[in-house]
Amino acid sequence: MNSRNVGSKWVGRWSTSEASNICQALPDGTRLALASADRTVRVWHVNNGYEVAKLVRHGGAVRSCAWSPDGTRIASASDDTTVRVWDINSGREVGAYTRPLLGST
Repeated sequence: MNSRNVGSKWVGRWSTSEASNICQALPDGTRLALASADRTVRVWHVNNGYEVAKLVRHGGAVRSCAWSPDGTRIASASDDTTVRVWDINSGREVGAYTRPLLGST
């Protein structure tokens, strides 16, 4: 992992086997979510660097994700045209929403 402090924000890149996009950290700064080209969302503990969850169900690269305000869920969006909502404590999907591609019938 390469990281640096910029003001009060932590900036870095966590290593995975695929290209990743840093989503956002929890407000308390303890966990960081990564959207990945390997079709997963990975959650890392910032203090020790351990992966604490790997959310698997998307059929395409995951492009973005966001935490719920209370930090108990993550929403992720993928190239498979789905948005999935995950319970972070159990790692289970609790909702899925599909949007058809523009121009499809």
